[in-house]
Order: sequence, then structure tokens, then C-alpha cells
Amino acid sequence: MKKGITSNSGQQNNQNEETSQTKWENIKKVVITVASDVVRYEERKRNDGMMKQKVEEQNIASIKMLKRRMKLNTENYKNKQSEAKKICRAIKKTMALRW
Repeated sequence: MKKGITSNSGQQNNQNEETSQTKWENIKKVVITVASDVVRYEERKRNDGMMKQKVEEQNIASIKMLKRRMKLNTENYKNKQSEAKKICRAIKKTMALRW
């Protein structure tokens, strides 16, 4: 008689564990979907096109300046450098505001 009771209670424990596990999975799914809707998580997108272009222009100007130090080449390099810094800073700032 005792064996029947213990085996029956063991089945009830398994069923309780299964139902609690399924309940937990449902709660977890709901929390994750609601949180993703509220927070609107987006994967990071790299906007390297403009930055790469400006840095490349700066590098070309620096090579030209180093090959032949003239006032015009130096001024051109400084202008390209400041322009590249401004654009890179602006892009980084907008990326930081998104996060």
C-alpha cells in the first residue's frame, strides 16, 4: 500500500516540475519579448564609409606633406586632418546617442 502512495506522489512531483518548467519558459518568453519591444534593441551598425574616406584623404595628404614639405602641402594636411577629426567625432557622437 505504501509503495502505491509513494509512486503516485513521485508522478505528481514530476508533473509539478514539468508544469512549473513550462510556466517559467512562458514567463521568460513574455519578459524577453516585452523588454525587446520597450528597449528596441538594435545591433550595432558600423558607419565606416564616411570615416574611412576622410581618414584615407588625410593619409594621402600626410604622405604628400612628408615627401615634400611645402607650406601648401602642410596647410592641406592640417585642413584634411581637422576635417577628418570633425566627421569622425560627429559620427561617434551619433553612435553613442543611439546607445
